[in-house]
Amino acid sequence: MPEKKSSHTRREPEEYAEFLRGIRLIGLALASCSANLERGAYFELSGKKKSTRNITADYELVEVQKEFFDVMAKFRLAVHDKSQTSKPLTIECSFAGHFHSSTSEVRRELADRFTQSELRLILWPYFRELVSNLTAKMSIPPILIPLSAGE
Repeated sequence: MPEKKSSHTRREPEEYAEFLRGIRLIGLALASCSANLERGAYFELSGKKKSTRNITADYELVEVQKEFFDVMAKFRLAVHDKSQTSKPLTIECSFAGHFHSSTSEVRRELADRFTQSELRLILWPYFRELVSNLTAKMSIPPILIPLSAGE
């Protein structure tokens, strides 16, 4: 005989959907940004087409209160040679976000789930724009970041 699912399990997607409907982005800010370019090494790698790039993104739930929660997203782009011995370009930045909930008290597990999943849909475009804009201002061809973190 199949095991019955608890009502808590069945309610969980509904609770999360309600949580998503009730949250509002109140503030988004660039918290930090740093970049390093070794121009000669960068153009040497680019000319030989021997460069690769790594992008990392970390999303963290920073604080949870009854009516709001705060998040932090840290991004890092590194352009390096294939052996990863030199990194002629690195860009690191972090964004802070502040969300309110209008439907219910914020529960840590729901805010954490949001932070580890949907938050990237909000913050990834800001990272893409920052990298494209910053590299263009470095007088190198703008680096285009994929539309989503998984590409």
